[in-house]
Amino acid sequence: AEVSQLFRQCSEQNKAKLE
Repeated sequence: AEVSQLFRQCSEQNKAKLE
């Protein structure tokens, strides 16, 4: 897995948590 993908996934999860 690429770091970019991992970072993107983390970002998406963070966004969902914030909402």
